[in-house]
Amino acid sequence: MSVRSRWVGKLHTARHWAAVWRQRYVANPTRHNKWKLEQWRSRERYAQRVVERHSPASSVSNMGLALIQNFEGFRSCPYRDAVGVWTIGYGETAGIGPHTPCWSQETARNRLRSRVNRDYAKPVLTLAKAVGLRLSQPQLDALASGTYNLGPGWLGRGKTMGNAIRSKDRQRIADAFMAYTHAGGRELPGLVTRRRRERELFLKGR
Repeated sequence: MSVRSRWVGKLHTARHWAAVWRQRYVANPTRHNKWKLEQWRSRERYAQRVVERHSPASSVSNMGLALIQNFEGFRSCPYRDAVGVWTIGYGETAGIGPHTPCWSQETARNRLRSRVNRDYAKPVLTLAKAVGLRLSQPQLDALASGTYNLGPGWLGRGKTMGNAIRSKDRQRIADAFMAYTHAGGRELPGLVTRRRRERELFLKGR
């Protein structure tokens, strides 16, 4: 039996008992019943996280999008990034120039979700499928974040990350994130922090 299958069973059990103790607490709100309800809710949340870590991902999660949003930051009007590329919203660069109309935060968020899944998560999933590597949700989120920041080129053969993914060695993939901390010929503290967060997220998915 796989890790995922075992924890799916534990998740169902935890949900069942959480529901049982919820009913008991509603009928008789004692400290003991409240403690038992919180205990089973905690087990349910933990089991859910384990199942998600061991489930194949097909699109970037809200957590993955939040990671990208956090590092990209929101800018409503066009600006030049650290290497002079015109950018808007949450790091959007495609077709952006100095005369691009300003965006609302909602517009930027919607564009981010659709572009990340279409243009950045898809190449990651395509490569993973081609080499026979199953990615959990945290692993896809981490790789999609890096791909959004660096472009799909880092997945290519001969690139540090591309070669790591082709090796199917998850520790090697995690370590490969830290090879991408420079821009414009110098190391940027913001990129170091981002790569560390992406690496940590990837390792959570093992």
